[in-house]
Amino acid sequence: MMKQLHFSYILILFLLMTGQTLSAQFTAQGTIVDEEGITIIGASVLVKGSSSGTVTDFDGNFVVNIPTNKATLIISYTGYSTQQVPVSAAKPTVNIIITSSSQLLQEVVVTGYGETDLNTFSGAATKVSTDIVAPAARSNFAESLEGNVAGLQVSQGSGQPGAFQDVQIRGLGSINASSNPLYVIDGIPIFTGNVGDVSTTSSPLAGINPQDIEDIQVLKDASATSIYGSRGANGVIVITTKRGKAGKAKISANVQTGYSDVSLDDKLKPLTGNEYVELFTEGLVNRSDFTEAEAIARIEQSYDLEQNTDWFEEVTQRGRFTNANLSASGGSDDLRYFLSAGYQDNEGTILGSEFQRYSSRLNLGTDLSDLITINLNASASLTEQKTVPTGGTFANPVRAVFRLVPLLPIRNEDGSFDQSYNLGYNPVAEAELNKRQSNILNLLGTLSATVKIPFVDGLTFEPFLSYNSVQGTDEVFLPPTSGAGNPLGQGIADNDTQNNWLVRNSLKYKTRFNDAHGVDIILGMEAQEFTRINIEATAENFAFANLTTLNNGADPTFIGGERTANSLVGYFFNGNYNYKGLVYANGTYRRDGSSRFGSDNRYANFFSFGVGINLDRFDFLASSNVITQLRLRTSYGQNGNQAGIDDFASRGLYNTGNDYQGNPGTLLTQLENPTLSWEVNKPFNIGLDVGLFDRINMVVDVYSRRTSSLLFEQPISRTNGVEDINANIGELENRGVEFTLNTQNITSNTNGFTWSTSFNFTTNVNEVIALPDGDFADGQRFRRVGQPWNTWFLNGYDNVNPENGRPQWFVDGDKTEITETYNDSEPYEQGTSDPDFFGGMRNTIGFRGFSLTAQLNYRWGQKIYHRWHSFTHTDGSRGLGSTGNVARSVYDRRWQNPGDITDTPEFVVSRNFGGRNASTRFLYDGSYVSLRDVILDYTFASDLLRKVKFGSVRIFAQASNLYIYTKDDRLERDPRTDVSGIIDQEIPIPQTITFGLDATF
Repeated sequence: MMKQLHFSYILILFLLMTGQTLSAQFTAQGTIVDEEGITIIGASVLVKGSSSGTVTDFDGNFVVNIPTNKATLIISYTGYSTQQVPVSAAKPTVNIIITSSSQLLQEVVVTGYGETDLNTFSGAATKVSTDIVAPAARSNFAESLEGNVAGLQVSQGSGQPGAFQDVQIRGLGSINASSNPLYVIDGIPIFTGNVGDVSTTSSPLAGINPQDIEDIQVLKDASATSIYGSRGANGVIVITTKRGKAGKAKISANVQTGYSDVSLDDKLKPLTGNEYVELFTEGLVNRSDFTEAEAIARIEQSYDLEQNTDWFEEVTQRGRFTNANLSASGGSDDLRYFLSAGYQDNEGTILGSEFQRYSSRLNLGTDLSDLITINLNASASLTEQKTVPTGGTFANPVRAVFRLVPLLPIRNEDGSFDQSYNLGYNPVAEAELNKRQSNILNLLGTLSATVKIPFVDGLTFEPFLSYNSVQGTDEVFLPPTSGAGNPLGQGIADNDTQNNWLVRNSLKYKTRFNDAHGVDIILGMEAQEFTRINIEATAENFAFANLTTLNNGADPTFIGGERTANSLVGYFFNGNYNYKGLVYANGTYRRDGSSRFGSDNRYANFFSFGVGINLDRFDFLASSNVITQLRLRTSYGQNGNQAGIDDFASRGLYNTGNDYQGNPGTLLTQLENPTLSWEVNKPFNIGLDVGLFDRINMVVDVYSRRTSSLLFEQPISRTNGVEDINANIGELENRGVEFTLNTQNITSNTNGFTWSTSFNFTTNVNEVIALPDGDFADGQRFRRVGQPWNTWFLNGYDNVNPENGRPQWFVDGDKTEITETYNDSEPYEQGTSDPDFFGGMRNTIGFRGFSLTAQLNYRWGQKIYHRWHSFTHTDGSRGLGSTGNVARSVYDRRWQNPGDITDTPEFVVSRNFGGRNASTRFLYDGSYVSLRDVILDYTFASDLLRKVKFGSVRIFAQASNLYIYTKDDRLERDPRTDVSGIIDQEIPIPQTITFGLDATF
C-alpha cells in the first residue's frame, strides 16, 4: 500500500511538471513595418539565445515557435537598426516598427544589377564613405580611394589637376590589355580612358562631381564581379548617385576655397647661380687643363655670372582652388527628385596647368501606380583642362626646372623673352604664349522601371535604357613667337566623340517560404555598343597670334580621322539562397558575345559560386556580448577581360594611304586570328568577418587570381607580310592578403569625446606563370617565369671608389667583383616596382561638435626608377650647355678628396666615366608614409540652428599632402609614381589647404 502511495505521488508530480513544460511553449507572431508603415519582406526574426528563427513573408508577417514561456526576439533587416522585442505566452502577438539606420545602410552591397544584403553575401566588397570623397579638394574622386580600400592601389604620378588615375584592384591583371577596373555609374558601364589624341591626362571620371555621389562600392572577387562577365576581371567600382526622398524639400550648399603649393619643394630646388659657378669651376679644374681663374673665365664666355635665375620659382606658382555646389531634393510619395549644380576651378602649381568643371544632375523617381515605378537619371558635365607637355620634351616646364642653367635670363633687355637657349623653348614663354586645352562634354542618361507582376508575389520586371556621350576637344595653338611654334606657328584641333548605349531587361524574383528559406533570383539580357569618331587636323603659318583657329593658318599640313565601334551582348543569371540567415549561397552565370574577338571564339561563359555561414547566429554565439559577428565566406569563379584591346584585333587588316606615284595603295598590317578570345581570370577568395563588443569590426580576405590566355603579339615569320599576330598565350597570378580593422575606441552618448579608427593592410605577390617565348629582357625590365612581371633589370651600382672618385659597378649579380668600366658589368634582376605591402589608416576624434580627422597612407618595398637622372646626374659629362645643369644632390654629395665615402663621383666637365649610364644609381626605394589628409571641422548644435531655420551647418579646414616620409633619402622628389614605377618629369603632386562651409536648409 505504501509503495502504491509513493508511486501515485511520483506520477502526479511528473504530470504537473509535464503540464508546466507544455504550458511554457507558445507561438509568437506579428507584423514588421518601417516608419512609413510599409511591410518589410524578408526581415530576420531570431529567438535570442537559440537558433530558432524565421523571416517575414510578403505581407511582413512572421510566426515562430518559442520553447519557453517568454523570450526576446532579435529583429534585423539590412539598412535598419536591430531591435530586441520581448514576447511571452501572455502576449504572443507583437507589431513592430523598425527604423532606418544610415550606418547600417553600409551593409548593402550594390552590384549595378541590384542590391544584396551583406549578411548573406559571399563575395569581397568594400564600401567607401562619401564623407571621405565629397569634401576632398581634388578634381578626380578616384584619388580619394587611395588608402581607404584594402586591395586597391591608386598610382598618382602627376599633379596635373583632373589627371587620369591608375587604379588596380588586387594587382596587375593583364600585360597588354588593361588592368584598370570597370567603372559603373547608376548601372552604366562607362568609358574612362584618355579622350583625344593630343592630351595624355584628360579623363571623363574628372567630370563626376563627388558631391553628387551617394555610394561607392569596390567589388573584388568572383561572387562580386562575375555578373559583369567579360568586363569584370580587374574588379568593378560601382557608383550610385543621390536620389530624392519623399518629404520636405532639402536645400544643400557647399563652398570650398583654398590654395596649393608644390609638395617637398625643398628637395626640388635647383642650383643657384653661385653654386653653379662653383661646381663647374671645380669640374673644369678637375680636368687638369684649367686653372681656377681660367675655368671662371671659360664659364663667363657662355654666361653672365651676375645672372641668378631660380627656375623653380619662375615655373611654379601658388595654385588656387574653388569649389561650389548647390542641390535640392525632396518630393512626395509619388514623385521624388534630386537636382544639383556644381562648379570647380583648380589651378595647378605649374604655369599653364588648370582644371575647371561645370556639372549638373537631375534624378527623378515616380510611382505611376502601385505596380510601376519609373526612374530617370540625367547628368551633364563640362571639363576644361589646360595642360603642359611631360617627359623629355623641350616644352616641359618641369624639365626646365632641373635642366636649365641658372645663369640664363628669362627676358632680354627690351622685355621680350630670351629664346637663345634650349632650342628656343623658354619655359615661361611657353607657358604664357602657348595654348594647350582639352575640353570634355560628358552626357549621361538612364531611364529605368520596376514593374511588379500581378498575381505573382515577389516577381518584378525591370527594363533599363542608358546613353552616354563623351565629346572631347583638344585645342593646341603654338604661335611663331614660341619655341614650339617657331618659325611659322602651328595649330592642332582634335575632336573625339565616343557614344555608349546600353539596353537591359531583367526579371527579379524574391520569395520566402516555410518561415526559413529565402531565394532571390535575377535573370536578364543586355546589349551594349560603343562607337568612336575621331577627326584631327593641323595647320601652320598663322598671320596673327590671337587668331588661333585652323582656318587662319595658311598651310594645312595634316588631316586624318577614324571611325570604330564594338558591341557586346550578354545573358545572365544570379541566384541567392539563405536559410534563416544562418547559411547562404550565391551563384552567377553569364554568357557574353563580343565583336572584338574571332569568329571561332566570339562567345564565352563566365560563372561564380560562393557560400557563407553566419556563425554568430547559432546557439553557441547568439547571446554572446563579446563576439557580435562571426561570418565565414568563400567564392570561386571565372570572369574575363577585353578592355584595352583594339576593336578589330582578331581581323585581318589592310591600311590605305600607302600611295605609290600618286595612286592609292593598301598594305597588309594585321593577320586574322579567328581563335582570338578573352583573357580569362579565375579568382578564389576566402574571407572572415569578425565583430567584437559591437565596437570592433575586422575583415580578413585571402585571395588568388590567375589570369590565363593573356593577349600577346606573337612573333611570326616576316614572309607572312607582318612580323607578329595577336594571340592568347601566357599566364599571370596574383596572391595576397587583405586586412581591414574598424574600431570605435571611445564612444559617447552625450556628445562628449569620441575616437574611431579605420586601418587597412594589403600584401600582393605578382608572378609570371607562363610566357609565349620564354624569359626575355625588356629595356630596364626582365620578364621571367616565376618572378613578378615588373622586375627591374639593371647594372648594379656600387657607389664611388673612395680613392679616385670614379664610379664603380658590380660585374654581375653575384656581387663578388667590382669594375670601374661600365661595359664590363652586366645587368641583373633588381627587385620590382610592386610594393611589398600598402594601405592606410584614418583616425577621427570628436568632441561637442568638433571633429579632427587624419588620414595616413603608406606603400612599402617598391623600387622606382628615375629615367631622367641620367641627364641631371651627369657628373659634368654634358659640359657647359644651356641644359647641362645638374641636381642639387650632385653638388651636395660629390666626391672631392681621397677617402670620401659617397655615391656621387668626382665632378669633371665634359668627361664621361659612365656614371650617368642606366644602373641602380637611379633606382630608388620608393617606400613612403604620407599624411594624406587632415580635416578639422565644427558642426553647429541643432537646437541653435532650428532658431534660424537651418537643418545643419558645418565649417571645416582641410590640408592634403601635409607631410611625406621617404625611406630613401637619395630621392629628390615625391616617391609617388604612376603604375609603371618610372619617374617621368611630371607635374609634382601639390600640397593643398582649403576652407569650406556645408549647410542644409
